[in-house]
Amino acid sequence: MVGVHKGFRELKTIGLIKKIPRLIGVQAEGCAPIARAFATGTKVVAWGQPETVASGISDSLAGYEQDGDYTLWAIKQSNGYAISVSDQEIIRASQALARLEGIYGETTGAASVAGAEKLLAMKVIKPTEQVVCVVTGSGFKDNAFFAKTLPDLPVVSSVEEAEKLIAAK
Repeated sequence: MVGVHKGFRELKTIGLIKKIPRLIGVQAEGCAPIARAFATGTKVVAWGQPETVASGISDSLAGYEQDGDYTLWAIKQSNGYAISVSDQEIIRASQALARLEGIYGETTGAASVAGAEKLLAMKVIKPTEQVVCVVTGSGFKDNAFFAKTLPDLPVVSSVEEAEKLIAAK
């Protein structure tokens, strides 16, 4: 988040953008030290034992809480927001990405979509605003949750095999 903020500041400095977009930090409820600090107006305090399906954002910041404070600074500088989302919200967002967009994103990335949905419902984001959700990790990177919940999927080794499976449905 801090690096993204720095990049936008540099783009503004050289005149490629007119203003820095609002940055939104989204964390899982099971590990949300930055979102908690944002909500309470305090410094970041390390999280206890992280518990979430989104392992890529499961960082308690223990021992380096100042990194969280720096992230919080970047969010505030951009007039942004920090929020936490439940594992259920993350899972629903992940499934919606797959169903509606054909994107099999890892749960960590789907958290950004869950956060956008929640902030839209809270009216922090207006329906007319442009929103970019960063979903960089493939679901194949960390598919432990879905591997336990989905039936075994067929493995195909050619386009012809895939076409036969599709035709059979």
